[in-house]
Amino acid sequence: MNSADTDVKFLATASFGAYDTPEAIIAWAGSKGLQSETFHEPQTDTHGFVASSKELLVLAFRGSASQRNWLTNSRIARKDHVHAGFAEAVEKSWDLAISRLMADPGSRRILVTGHSLGGALALLSARRIGRGVARLVTYGQPRAVDEVAAAECQEKFGDRYLRVIQDKDVVPRIPAFTGGYRHCGGAVRVGGNNMTFPNRVETSEDAVRLITGRDVALPAAFDAVLPMIEERVDRLAGTASGGVEVIGHLGGFLGGLIPSPATEFLHHFDETLNRTARAKSPDGLEAPEIFEDHKMLSYFTALGIQVSSHSG
Repeated sequence: MNSADTDVKFLATASFGAYDTPEAIIAWAGSKGLQSETFHEPQTDTHGFVASSKELLVLAFRGSASQRNWLTNSRIARKDHVHAGFAEAVEKSWDLAISRLMADPGSRRILVTGHSLGGALALLSARRIGRGVARLVTYGQPRAVDEVAAAECQEKFGDRYLRVIQDKDVVPRIPAFTGGYRHCGGAVRVGGNNMTFPNRVETSEDAVRLITGRDVALPAAFDAVLPMIEERVDRLAGTASGGVEVIGHLGGFLGGLIPSPATEFLHHFDETLNRTARAKSPDGLEAPEIFEDHKMLSYFTALGIQVSSHSG
């Protein structure tokens, strides 16, 4: 189970399983020859589990599934180079359970994973564990650190850190690049052109590729345009948590500044948002249509995993 492909598929089932009941998680772990223990930190409503054997130690986090999780997501100020909301969730969970469950790894291979919010918590937890992490794999992970912490994580994990993303998943695009947030590690694109980004701290060129799904030569005016793109993504995040603002079309204006792939993306972005901006449940937690590609089930399909196989 040492190849990257095998790890990516195995940890996808762990990330998916983290959304399930404690009983289902125990059953999934047992089917893999692992013993497991779940944890729940009530103040931030952070859920996860640790599964272990003589050879493996797996730490997995659940993504957003409650109002308190969205409050965690919304605390985007940075503290010590990392997202304050994510940092608090990890800190409280660490004190409650993770430090005990991860106390004696020995020579076991440590794997850390999570989807969405869970991916951000996985990154910050791996940062605490350090170089003993054999593989860190996240799915649809938002940005969680600034350039300083990204460089530190890059040096610490290198190609052992993989971010699995889909072309139209909006969550890896937030919080904003222009707000000082950065990705690091290697981004593996699935369900599209299967491109693997270089393992490094995210650059402006990488940010454009994340938006367009293609290699794009940056025009001279790009530095002025990127904030506009990311502002609309930030507003979309607000829409998903209950807002009803509808974004106007910028595609025509941007067409003269950014090559056509970006313009096509923005037109699609506008049209989808305008159709779905008011599609929400009473508590504001039901994601609009544009978040379909963010769901863990969608990642299962993109990775070629049978949904029924996640527990077996």
